[in-house]
Amino acid sequence: MPYGIYQRKNSKEIKRLESSLVCGQCGKKYKLKTKRSLEYLKIRKFCSLGCFHKSSNIKNSWFKKGHKSFSKKGELSPNWLGNNVSYGALHFRIRRALGSAKKCQFCGTKTAKKYEWASKEHKYLNDTKEWLSLCCKCHRNYDKTF
Repeated sequence: MPYGIYQRKNSKEIKRLESSLVCGQCGKKYKLKTKRSLEYLKIRKFCSLGCFHKSSNIKNSWFKKGHKSFSKKGELSPNWLGNNVSYGALHFRIRRALGSAKKCQFCGTKTAKKYEWASKEHKYLNDTKEWLSLCCKCHRNYDKTF
């Protein structure tokens, strides 16, 4: 292919289309500057994404008001497994419920590099009272007893 066919145009040569439009939801006049085609300006009907979601064109979709499927967390979720979860998932639940461990409950240190949640009786239940915050050294010594 000949040299120079794919050279980029100067930004001054690219035309910016400017149009004054009216929002289909709130009726507000807004200006739109774009490098896109005229067809895009004809399709554009809302001044913002918020007005798009408020529009009545979205009936019977998951955008409609009052949708609460994302609020089903924990035991309300249809995917809830109770105590039949993996080791990592259980530790993730405990970290979410109790936060990250910041102090060792055996030696009382706050200067260790890393703290971990340890199960008191190694039953690994979802009960938050069944977990201890330990530094790595105390956690290893604690696990040797079981």
